[in-house]
Amino acid sequence: MRLHRILIATLLLLATGDAFATVAAPTPVSYIDSNGMRRVWVFVKNNSNGHLAVNRFNGLTWDWVDMGLAPGMTSFRPGKALTYIDSSGIRRIYVFGVDQENKLALRYYNGSGWYWKKFGGVALNPASISAVTYVTSNGTQILRAFATTAEKGEFVAQYWNGAEWIWIFAGKPPSLGEQGRLEDTDAITYVDSAGDHRMDVFFTAFDGAEFRLAENSSTYGAGEWMDHGGVGVAEISPITFTENHDRKIYVYARSSDTLRSRRRVGGDWSWVNSGLPVPDSQLWETAATTYVDLSGARQIHVFVTVNTGGRVYRRSWNGSSFEWINQNKPDAYGVVNSLTALSVADPATGHEFVYLFAVNAYGSLVFNYWSGANWVWANNGQP
Repeated sequence: MRLHRILIATLLLLATGDAFATVAAPTPVSYIDSNGMRRVWVFVKNNSNGHLAVNRFNGLTWDWVDMGLAPGMTSFRPGKALTYIDSSGIRRIYVFGVDQENKLALRYYNGSGWYWKKFGGVALNPASISAVTYVTSNGTQILRAFATTAEKGEFVAQYWNGAEWIWIFAGKPPSLGEQGRLEDTDAITYVDSAGDHRMDVFFTAFDGAEFRLAENSSTYGAGEWMDHGGVGVAEISPITFTENHDRKIYVYARSSDTLRSRRRVGGDWSWVNSGLPVPDSQLWETAATTYVDLSGARQIHVFVTVNTGGRVYRRSWNGSSFEWINQNKPDAYGVVNSLTALSVADPATGHEFVYLFAVNAYGSLVFNYWSGANWVWANNGQP
């Protein structure tokens, strides 16, 4: 979802001399299957042939599967994967992304097989795809994929209302002016204080002089805009949770080359500066995840990379304060890009597993995970 990741990945591929047998754009889902096994699926683009591929964990081992391409497609770049159990008890998986023309497309599993859907429409910013899903009060499963357009930087959404897919064109915030444009997106969904399902889509927004944080908040339709300001905003990663009956939203981002978060607490918004894990460094990427662990405690992990040392660092909430922790690096070269994080409870082991997925300098899928006892790096290679 982050535009500058494409530039970083390109530079890394040129440095290693291996621009073909590589992966890009990881997007994971995780769930506990009907047998109580922890499943993890990480969808990537296989740069060697343009295909969608998936690295799957079945609770014991990992394997690679080629997911192919739709007829007429020469490449597919995944943007956001979702999974849920429908009203019939069937596990469904959706992978939104773009084809070689940067048009929105979907690879999905409906319980009996895998299928493709091509939405057409305008060309999109390939790094801007995000999506959410939820169930309405009447039991309808809603899906929305979000993106920004390549030409004008405007907000668009593809909306499944339970019966058909509908395009929504929401433009851009008036505060950006005619020359402004929206770039990256990331989204959260939750039930608001009125009992409505709300979708908050956050953007890096360029006003012609500066990158800011913008938000489109809706229950249906085009939504309402909010300009959150900020300086040099990039690498947005929002999380949301309820604590003491208060709906909290933390939008982590790179801002002025440091880690900052735009937070809504008690209904009020403010900027919080979390600084840097290494003095005098510059922040590169962010990926945040939050959950309640099996003891009932709120956990927050924000993974970041900086421009020195090639290491990954973690900003974590320990129950009373935040602290920086060095996660080290997956290999001697170290540098990783395309960070994405998730967490899943595992009833079989009684542990909460946290995963950080990334692509290393050699174009391989690597991940850093909490095993329930310690943090471990692993390299799953390439398809």
